[in-house]
Amino acid sequence: MEDRNTLVEFKDVCKTYKNGEIVILDHFNFDFLQGETHVICGRSGAGKSTLIRCINYLEKIDSGEILVEGNTVNRHTATSVRKRIAMVFQNFNLFPNMTALENVTFGPIESLHKSKKEVVESGKMFLEKVGLADRMDSKPSQLSGGQQQRVAIARALNMFPDMILFDEPTSALDPEMVGEVIDIMEELADEKRSMIVVTHEMGFAREAAHRISFMENGTFIETADPNEFFNHPKHESVARFIRQIQTV
Repeated sequence: MEDRNTLVEFKDVCKTYKNGEIVILDHFNFDFLQGETHVICGRSGAGKSTLIRCINYLEKIDSGEILVEGNTVNRHTATSVRKRIAMVFQNFNLFPNMTALENVTFGPIESLHKSKKEVVESGKMFLEKVGLADRMDSKPSQLSGGQQQRVAIARALNMFPDMILFDEPTSALDPEMVGEVIDIMEELADEKRSMIVVTHEMGFAREAAHRISFMENGTFIETADPNEFFNHPKHESVARFIRQIQTV
């Protein structure tokens, strides 16, 4: 693998729920790299979504430290972190009363204080990039789930972020709509955009990921490139997971 700079760093991070009864991150240490598509997989409830939500302070850690480009993530820095780390949510999180273009331009205007003319121009460019040039004036209720998620991706791109976090971006979609979102994400991976993707779409992981991590018991029990991960898993939990997805 070519040398890549660390973009997000976890240092001995602990995160629990229910007064410590449920351990999500157990003294977790890891570096996520610039220009890398990093897929996080594992069984439901393993804490994958919580992990990435901690990066932009949507979840607060109990102890340890998370750094974005060398700067500690906390309540004082959360706003600036969210300007640089965009997120694509499972359920789209679009403003229902706004058009696709208004959804895509709202963040850069309100958070980054960019000029409306500049933001509208780039917003149109990104909506065209995700195949929605003809739906810019449509509201979310007039769009399919796949189209709504593509608007959400265009919204993230229009923040010109250093990294995009994807939290199960296809899990709320009907099966026939999954492909249209995966195609866009694979294109972004080809462009060497920095992405952390929590997903069950192992076809995407195999084709687009630089590294894949399997999460279990509050940590990554295995991290490898796609070839090693799928063909030579070292941990029995990972081997069992791969066998299960191959029989589905």
